[in-house]
Amino acid sequence: MITSANQVCARVVSVLGQCGRVGHAVLSPGSRDVPLLVAFDNCQTIDCRVVIDERSAAFVGLGIADATGRPVAIVCTSGTAPLNYAPALAEAYYRNVPLIAVTADRPAEWIDQDDSQTIRQPGIFSNFVKATYDLPVGASLRYVDRMLHDAVATALTHPQGPVHINVQVDNPDGKTVEVSDDCQCRPVHRRDFSGLPVPEPAVAELARLVADGKKVLIVAGYMPRDPAMDNALGRLLDNANVVVVAESGANLRLGNIIYNVEPTIAAVSGNDFARPDVVVTIGGSIVSGVLKKWLRDLPGVRLYCIKETAAAIDCYGQDYCHVQSTASSFLDRLAVMSHGNVTSDYRRIWLDASSVAAARRDDYKRSAQWSAMVAVSTLIDMLPDDINLQLSNGMAVRYAAMSDCRRFATVSCNRGVSGIDGSTSTAIGFASVARSQTVFVTGDMSCQYDIGAFGLNFIPDDFKIVVLNNGGGGIFKYIKATRDIVEGPRWYDAPMNLPIEGLSGAYGFNYFSAASTAELEAVFAGFMSAPGAILEIVTDAVTDVRVLNDFYRKTTKK
Repeated sequence: MITSANQVCARVVSVLGQCGRVGHAVLSPGSRDVPLLVAFDNCQTIDCRVVIDERSAAFVGLGIADATGRPVAIVCTSGTAPLNYAPALAEAYYRNVPLIAVTADRPAEWIDQDDSQTIRQPGIFSNFVKATYDLPVGASLRYVDRMLHDAVATALTHPQGPVHINVQVDNPDGKTVEVSDDCQCRPVHRRDFSGLPVPEPAVAELARLVADGKKVLIVAGYMPRDPAMDNALGRLLDNANVVVVAESGANLRLGNIIYNVEPTIAAVSGNDFARPDVVVTIGGSIVSGVLKKWLRDLPGVRLYCIKETAAAIDCYGQDYCHVQSTASSFLDRLAVMSHGNVTSDYRRIWLDASSVAAARRDDYKRSAQWSAMVAVSTLIDMLPDDINLQLSNGMAVRYAAMSDCRRFATVSCNRGVSGIDGSTSTAIGFASVARSQTVFVTGDMSCQYDIGAFGLNFIPDDFKIVVLNNGGGGIFKYIKATRDIVEGPRWYDAPMNLPIEGLSGAYGFNYFSAASTAELEAVFAGFMSAPGAILEIVTDAVTDVRVLNDFYRKTTKK
C-alpha cells in the first residue's frame, strides 16, 4: 500500500486505524499537515472527509463519534487552526467522547522565532483533554509507538474522552512510499476498555435501601442510547418504590417513567409522600432549572451520583455519595440485588401526577396562540418514529423537553458544555453516518453561528433542518439572568440578518416556511419528502415568551 514517506505521520495513521479503532477522520487541509493528509487519505480502513473550517470540522467529528460510538480523528495544520478545535474538544470532554485531535506543528526550534503559523501548541487544550502527546522531529519509532498507544488507551479507557496528539513536521511534502503491510504498528501495551467495575459496597448499600422500602427517585440526564440501561431500569421498576424521572436527552425507551418533568414536579409538590428518601442521578447535566431547584431544596435526602468520571459531582448541594462506575452496569447489579418485589404507592402517586400534568399540558397546547412552543410541539407530533432528533441549545432543547420523544431512535444535543456553536456541524456529522433519518431543530442564533456548515458536501439528502426564527435571542427574554435587565433590549434584541430563504437557495436546499399551525401542517409532507430541505418556522419573540410563561403558570399549578 501507499502511505506518507514521513515515518512518524505514517505511524500515527497506522496506530489510529489498526489499534485505535478509528474508522473516520475529518481533515482540514493546510501546508504543515500534508504528510498526515497523505497518510490518512491512503489508509484503507479509515473513511476520510474534508472540512476546511476547523471549528466546523471538529464538531462534525463529534457528531460522527456520537453516532458510531467509535473514536474519530480530526486533523489540521499548525498555528491558529488548532485553536478552532477548542469548543468541540470541550464538549467531547464533558460528554466523554473519544475525539482524537491530531495537529501538525513546526519543529520546536522554530516556535516564538517569528516563523509563520507558529504558536505554542502542546498543552493548548490542557483543560479539556485527557492528555497531550507531543511527537518531536527525529523521535525513534519505538518512542512514537509508545506515545500513540498510550494516547489511544487514554482516549478509550473509561471515562472515555478526547486526547491531543501534536506532530512536529519538518519540511512537509506529499512524498509517498509503498509499504507491504497496512499495519506497521506493533502492540506496545494493552488495556481493557470494557468499562469500570461496579463498586460492590455502594451497590449493596443502595440495594438495602430499595429492599427496605425507601422511596427512591432516579434522575436521568443526557446519555447516549443504551439498551442495557433500559433493561436495568426496567427490572428496577419491578420495585414499586422506585421512580425514574428522565429528560428527553436521556434516550430511555421505557414505559412508567416521567418525561413531562416540570409540570409533574408541580403536581406532586404538595404531597409529602411524593418526597424521595433517596435520589440517584445518572447521565450528564439536566436542562430543567425547575428540576435542579427542586432537587437542591430537598432537605435531608440521600443522594447517589453514578458517574464514570473521578471528579465528585456536587450539583445539587446535598449530602451525597459519588460512585465511579458505568451507570448501566451499576443499575444492572442493583436490580439483581434489590430482588424486584417491593410494594409501595410511591410510583403510583408520581404516575398519577404525571397523567394530570400531561392532560394540563395537552389542553393548553390545543388552545395556545401560535408560537415557537406550539410549533415545536406540533412538529414533534408529526415526525415519524425512529428518526434521530438533533437539537441546538437555547430554546430548541427546552421546547422539545415538553414532548414525549421516546419513539425516536435518538435525541441528542451538545449538553456537555451547552454551547450554541457547532450544533449544525454536529448534527450533519451525526446524520452522515446514522442508520436512520436525522432531523435537526435549531434556533436562529445557533443557525447563524454555524452557517458555514450549510456548505458541507456530505450532507445526506434526507437530512432535515428546522430553524426557529423569532428574530434572535429568545432565550435571553426567558431565563432569569437576562430577562429583566435594563440593557437587555440593546444587548440581546439587535435585529439579525438571517435570510434563511436566500441562504437555502444559495446552498442548494429546498426551502419551506410556516407562520401558523395550518401552514406547518400544510408544508410538512413536502418538507419531509424533498431532498436537502430547510423549514423556517417564523414566530414573534415577545409572543413566544408570553405563551411559554403562561404555559408554566397554568400547567404547574397545584
